[in-house]
Amino acid sequence: MAQALDISRWDLECYFNNTDHQTDLNGVDRLIVRRGQPFTLSLYLRSGVYQPGVSSLTCIAETGSRGSWSLSQRS
Repeated sequence: MAQALDISRWDLECYFNNTDHQTDLNGVDRLIVRRGQPFTLSLYLRSGVYQPGVSSLTCIAETGSRGSWSLSQRS
């Protein structure tokens, strides 16, 4: 069985993403991206080694201040 990846912290790269998505006029202290466009985030591991093709990573993104299980707000 593969070793679990232990994430110590993450960075939503708000300045880079908001500038790239032209949403930086709304500030860069929180992530604001446009639907359907790729964005960058950084995960810093405390332990474990990510191995492409071997390790798996699942992310759930929810929109808004109160996330919903609605498919229109979850990816």
